[in-house]
Amino acid sequence: MTEPHFRAEQLHLSGVTHGYGDRELFTGVELVIAAGEHAAVVGENGAGKSTLLRILAGIEAPAEGTAQRHGRVGYLAQTSGLSARLTVADAIDEALRALREMEAELERLEDGLAGAGPAELEAYGNLQTQYQLREGYAAESRVEAALDRLGLGGVDRGRTLGSLSGGEQERVALACLLADPADILLLDEPTNHLDASGTAWLEGRLAAHRGVVVVVSHDRVLLRKVATAVIEVDAERRTVNRYGNGYDGYLKEKRAERQRWVQQYHGWLDAMDAERRQADTVAGRMGYARRRDNDKAAFDYKTGTWERAAASKIRNAQERLRRLEDNPVERPPERLKLDAGLHSGLDGGSSGSGHPEAADGVLHARNTRVPGRLDVPEFRLDRGQKILITGPNGAGKSTLLSVLAGTLEPASGRVVRHGRIGYLQQELELPEHPALRLLPAFAAGLGGNIDDHAEALLRLGLFRTSEFQVPVGALSAGQQRRLALARLLLGHKDVMLLDEPSNHLAPALVEELESALADFDGTVVMVSHDRALGGWFDGCADRSRGRAGEGASGRWLRYTMADGMLEKVALPA
Repeated sequence: MTEPHFRAEQLHLSGVTHGYGDRELFTGVELVIAAGEHAAVVGENGAGKSTLLRILAGIEAPAEGTAQRHGRVGYLAQTSGLSARLTVADAIDEALRALREMEAELERLEDGLAGAGPAELEAYGNLQTQYQLREGYAAESRVEAALDRLGLGGVDRGRTLGSLSGGEQERVALACLLADPADILLLDEPTNHLDASGTAWLEGRLAAHRGVVVVVSHDRVLLRKVATAVIEVDAERRTVNRYGNGYDGYLKEKRAERQRWVQQYHGWLDAMDAERRQADTVAGRMGYARRRDNDKAAFDYKTGTWERAAASKIRNAQERLRRLEDNPVERPPERLKLDAGLHSGLDGGSSGSGHPEAADGVLHARNTRVPGRLDVPEFRLDRGQKILITGPNGAGKSTLLSVLAGTLEPASGRVVRHGRIGYLQQELELPEHPALRLLPAFAAGLGGNIDDHAEALLRLGLFRTSEFQVPVGALSAGQQRRLALARLLLGHKDVMLLDEPSNHLAPALVEELESALADFDGTVVMVSHDRALGGWFDGCADRSRGRAGEGASGRWLRYTMADGMLEKVALPA
């Protein structure tokens, strides 16, 4: 017999402390998530969001404290974790195994209903109720609908998962999870590999889920539409804090919280300064009084009384100062803040490689074809242009960027490149040397002095000095993404090709990256499903037209891709 479908509290962490080695992620966590709540987990990359989700799921045990779950748990990791040898059909069968076992048991009990006693009839009724609550009769149609809405409607179920791309594997895992949705859904970055249509569909499914939803996400639109509460993993204070009133309420409370903290910190500094000044002032007056009365043979009664009172004031000030020092207000941490200051290597009308920018522009693809994936007669990019490419999964967007970057050779056609090309891939490869520390990994192949690289990386604002010595194999997916982004941003590139640049990045960093790219004097080509980033792009295009008239419309361009073909789309008027 399973536990009741809902409890007043379905997830409960008590006194949870956890970390890895000598690095503590959070300590003394007390957290309750009640039935029906939809919560988002946010925090800087590497703060421990995925770890918290694994503890909630029961996949990882906390070093201290307890984690309790009441109800069935469905968990989606950032990487599917499914065996590459499984077929798509195998994965679906495993996801529906419990329901099919219930079906088989129901059939067995039905065969004996004619001569069944009260106990058998009760067992049959209970099992049928459970099956109906889980909407078992609609499971197969849910799988079909999920695969279709996630862009996998035509996938051959006989294909092995290893033959699919990483994004396709993640979408299969998501479809399987939603085929028989558990009471408690725990999802780690579920939109990273979804297009706009798939993300909108997922939002609707999560919003309609009657049980608990806990989602780690950097998707700003999803956070606003789904989350009724926000759980922040604070890397600086090693705490897990809960905020109500949705994502916008969280942002408002965080601003007010930081303002209070800053006021308390400066009040503590002012109080310390005031006590020091008082002690120094009284001590100075005593010294002056002694110098003034130095010619007297002895202190008179009033002088002695004054000095005793002054000494008492100094002692009291010093005691108050000691108490303030014993109870300090910590300085509010400076959050990571991207300060790219991007500039291309192009000067005037010449490329960074010394070749003039002629009619070819900085990038020019002609008759570029990759069979079954890409068919682009012509795609030209000029200096300073900002290009956004959208379209459904499998349309050929990442293939186009790979061809432009030169990492994929087309079957036919030609790509002319001028200047230095930087490419941020959507799927990052595993570190070749996982034991290598972050700072040497950043500096690898760049030449120059390691101290200069450390200063540049710190100034960029994507990492703190405390992270410089972390092995790259121990970095989170978000930190790996930030490392690749740092090498790109500090590489003095003329052209930046960015495939899903907002994936894994905290929302505040995405907004700062948007500003940096808008100010960049080089060329940018972005592939993205991020709807908030799309809104930013359209706003920049509109402001650019407003400042420079219709002549500026060629600087900000949107394209859409479908079936490997590229088409320019009109920006909103």
